[in-house]
Amino acid sequence: MRNNKEPISVLSSHKKTLTCVRFVSNGDRVFTSSLDKMVKVFNCENYQLTHQFKYPAAVNSFDLTEENTHLAVGMAEGTISIRKKNTNIELEEEKEDDNYKMPSFLT
Repeated sequence: MRNNKEPISVLSSHKKTLTCVRFVSNGDRVFTSSLDKMVKVFNCENYQLTHQFKYPAAVNSFDLTEENTHLAVGMAEGTISIRKKNTNIELEEEKEDDNYKMPSFLT
């Protein structure tokens, strides 16, 4: 039996300080953001990295709409990036450019 004081998993893929962590999609995914300019998505079934998105500046915070159709990212330089999910394209590969499509599991 697992000790309740021990973590289920330790995720350590960011290179700088974490700034935000959120469970989404009914707890199936966890999103993280960091000063390393990345937003990363992990599958909560196996805690593997499934997606990562690079931004032009350190990411201070992010949020998703209740319906998971829009992602808003606040950056250290004072800008906010708001992106809308494209329902016609499923993203299953790692993408690090600024023109990504939202993953299909955010429905």
